[in-house]
Amino acid sequence: MSRSAERADLLSNQDVVVAAAPDVSYQGGKTLFMAEGTFDGATVTLQIKTPQGAYITLDTATANKVANLDLPPGLYRANLTGGTDPEDIFVYLISVPQG
Repeated sequence: MSRSAERADLLSNQDVVVAAAPDVSYQGGKTLFMAEGTFDGATVTLQIKTPQGAYITLDTATANKVANLDLPPGLYRANLTGGTDPEDIFVYLISVPQG
């Protein structure tokens, strides 16, 4: 039986630099990492929180991006750093349903 797609919103309509966005719980599995908006030199970093509380960078985006990832269940965050005037930045993790 297939499952429906789950979407975790990591950043939503972000217009200012966020050094430490809140953690979001995500089920893991086959996933699309999607970042979009006007970056204007900014960088989005996708991170997972380890059991010891540290953060490990999994991927980055400096422009609109979609990447296929295979993620474990866990706590994730996206940070927006740098740039002159980033606008309307959205970052999602979207599960890819398996048949």
